[in-house]
Amino acid sequence: MKKTKTGFLSLYETEAEDNYVGTYLVADSFGIPIEFKCTQAVKSSPIQKALYGERLLPYIGIELCGAPLVKAITHQPDVIFVHEEYMLS
Repeated sequence: MKKTKTGFLSLYETEAEDNYVGTYLVADSFGIPIEFKCTQAVKSSPIQKALYGERLLPYIGIELCGAPLVKAITHQPDVIFVHEEYMLS
């Protein structure tokens, strides 16, 4: 039986206003965590809000959190589930 690995990539808003944390969990076929990484809190600035508008969350989720997490993980999953549709990018 081939052991599969599943990844879960998410972006969460923290209790502090406009702060976001990216998380990436890789689990084995039994649901046991193999590896977990998270980012430091990312705070959006007023300038970023003006520049990105409604694309701000995708920018934070993909460029600032998601891509670095995917590159940093050592146990590459067979499939990745995302928390929000924009994280598919």
